[in-house]
Amino acid sequence: ITYNCGAGDQTVNVAAGGSTTVGPFPTGTSCTVGELTLPTAPTGWTFGAPVVSGSPATIVKGDQAAAVSVTVTNSISQDQGYFKISKAFDPKTSGFTGTFAVVYNCGAGDQTVNLAAGSWVTVGPFATGTSCAVTEPALSTAPLGWTFGTPVITGSPATIGKDTTVEATVTNSIS
Repeated sequence: ITYNCGAGDQTVNVAAGGSTTVGPFPTGTSCTVGELTLPTAPTGWTFGAPVVSGSPATIVKGDQAAAVSVTVTNSISQDQGYFKISKAFDPKTSGFTGTFAVVYNCGAGDQTVNLAAGSWVTVGPFATGTSCAVTEPALSTAPLGWTFGTPVITGSPATIGKDTTVEATVTNSIS
């Protein structure tokens, strides 16, 4: 934490939940406080902008117990992203208008979404580094005289990135 009480910027290190007292300074001195450099956040986390309350502070007469208080509050959030699942399918002249049960797993067990041709769904948020995979274990019932081919899946597994959306596409064919 950087403070300036008229003699240039000075730096003190204060742990979370801690405090420090600096001075003494002449009564009426104006002190500004800021946090210009944040520590390195743990992998997968990002510090928010520091919030400083009580700055600038004007020094009042008294001992350390009467010190003017300035508070610097930090926040941290887990980096997150999203997973988009798209369905590609050309029904040709089959007349198929149904949906396909697509299963995804981003670490919390299998989840099923039903997607029609040309549709998509975005799920999440998930922590960065999370691996998401897609399958289509059971095909819908094809119209009489038509057969679905084996689904082709691209983009799976995918690793979630910070503030991004990664995509997997499930493509079905029919003949």
